[in-house]
Order: sequence, then C-alpha cells, then structure tokens
Amino acid sequence: SGDVERYEIPGFKIEQELGRGGFGVVYRAFDETLQRSVAIKIPLLNDAKSRSRYLTEARNAAKVEVAGIVPVLQVGSTNDGIPFVVQKLIDGKSLAQILKAGAQISPRQVAVMMIDVCHALGAAHAESLIHRDLKPGNIMVDKKGKPWVTDFGLAITEEEQDQRRGEIAGTPSYMSPEQLEGKVDWCDGRTDIW
Repeated sequence: SGDVERYEIPGFKIEQELGRGGFGVVYRAFDETLQRSVAIKIPLLNDAKSRSRYLTEARNAAKVEVAGIVPVLQVGSTNDGIPFVVQKLIDGKSLAQILKAGAQISPRQVAVMMIDVCHALGAAHAESLIHRDLKPGNIMVDKKGKPWVTDFGLAITEEEQDQRRGEIAGTPSYMSPEQLEGKVDWCDGRTDIW
C-alpha cells in the first residue's frame, strides 16, 4: 500500500501493513542492524502534545520487562516528527481474530491463557502501569498458543492520573465504570481486570 512507502525510519525497512485501528497502524518491518523482523506501530496523531504523550507512554511500557507483554525495543520519531514504537514481532493472531474465526478454545485453554495474561498484567501493575484498553484485540496469541499483551498506547502510570482527570479513553464495551465516567484518578489494576 502507499502508506508503506510514506514512512522512513533509519535502520528499518517497512515491509507490509499488519493491522490498522482507530489509533494507529502496525507494520511488519526488517531491522537491518540486528537482521530480524519486528513490528513497528505508528500512531494516527496530529498534534505535538499527543505525539509527545504517546512516546512517554511507550517509554513507560518499555520499563515492564516480563514474558507475556510484547517488549518495546525502541521508540523515536521520524524526520517528520511522527512517533514510532518498535516491538517484538509476535507471529500469530489476536485473540479477537481467533474468536471471530470461530476457533474452539477449551475451558482449560482459556484458563491457562488468562492466567498468563494476569501474570503479565500483574507485572505491569507492580510498576504502577495501568493498560486501560485490555480486550481480545490487544492480546496476541503466538503459534505455540502463548498470549502476549500488546498495545499499551493508552497506558498511564498512577503518578499521571491526577493530570488526566476527565479523560475518557479505551474501548467502550471493555471500559470500567470509572473509565466511562472520566475518573482517571480512580483507576488502578482493577480497571484492567474489569
């Protein structure tokens, strides 16, 4: 697609679009330095304040190093000032794609998968990081069936909550009551469990 040629990120060759949502586009790219495939997320943000906040949130997510959370490998901005986040490429599908395709997942598989997701989120919560947009579309399942929590684009630290009072962010059908009411200062790990 024409979008692929639109972004030039030194050291990376963008190969194809993997997915697009309301907040951004994810590309498969090749890291020319380390000779490996990666995922690069480019948010669809127009103003400097939102772009700066996005990079801050990506740096917060990079602090959480635990199996089950897609690692952030690098953050930066293109020459045009467009932020990007380089992450480990998870070879698989989102849980939303799997469910939409009608895959049969046993209760045992669901329990094991959710235990892994809870352990990953527990590590994020221990770092005072709240995801705020946990949903099947933000859980990647690799070829071995292991879930990976991705897209910390709306994540905030507990220290940032007072500054974000009144902000409504997330996917409405998965948002906790405090998120829907803009009570960001009420959010904690329970928000993700909701």
